[in-house]
Amino acid sequence: MILKAASFRRMDTDYLHGIGIDEPVMMDRSGAEYYYFRDGLGSIREMTDNGGTVQNSYSYGAWGEVRNQSGVVPNTYGYTGREFSEDGLYFYRARYLDSSLGRFLSEDPVGLRGDKNFYNYVRNNPHNYIDPHGLVTIKIDVGIHPLTSQEIRAKTKGGTSGGFMVPKIYVECECVCNKGLWSPRITIDISFHIYYPEEGDQIYRYKGVMGDPKSPEEAIKHELGHVFIYARFVNEVYINALVVEKIQTSFKFICETACLGFKTGNKFLSVRYEALQKLHDLFE
Repeated sequence: MILKAASFRRMDTDYLHGIGIDEPVMMDRSGAEYYYFRDGLGSIREMTDNGGTVQNSYSYGAWGEVRNQSGVVPNTYGYTGREFSEDGLYFYRARYLDSSLGRFLSEDPVGLRGDKNFYNYVRNNPHNYIDPHGLVTIKIDVGIHPLTSQEIRAKTKGGTSGGFMVPKIYVECECVCNKGLWSPRITIDISFHIYYPEEGDQIYRYKGVMGDPKSPEEAIKHELGHVFIYARFVNEVYINALVVEKIQTSFKFICETACLGFKTGNKFLSVRYEALQKLHDLFE
């Protein structure tokens, strides 16, 4: 992980970042090392020193407002791993989130193709989703499943028996119809499934001598490395305004058909499909 991490210097401080998006790992301030500990959303919860003693701790409200903070080590990273400012703003690349209001301060760059509400953050569901680019709601899930090495070899058609990772990208389009008009809302759900040899499997008898994992923990850690690489690839390559617009355009016919002739009231249609290949097809 260290080999693939990125580091940079700010005044007398060096930062080490992981291979995921918004993933600070370590801060070196004038020779003193501090390590970041994050929750499921990527928010910084604690900072420890080189000996493991907690130096800073943080708690947040639903929208990122800092509720409680302890410690004196200078730090700028907070909610969802983004840098916070004293005025409660977080910069999500395309626009700013105001944690006191629970909404973005500027309109969605993709306009009506994003949502009828140009300013909402992660569909008002900040406990489960993130939006690191200020463009589209993202949910990342990781499932971990034990199998025997023989089952793993069979699933990979003779490949590695030390474990494997399966990424799946789903695009969810919610077509909200109102008096013949429609508005698509896009959510990208990135799901990873890790399969590893269960405890006591014969593969562990080599203890790494044959290049196989020494333990279930090592097998899972190895596969999580693939997860981080893939998640970063998706975030940095696919998630931008052009891609969001292309995805929404691909749903145009579905939404128009669903809303055709629906002139009064509201109608709600949710479409979900596996889109790993679809995303690639958009650029062929």
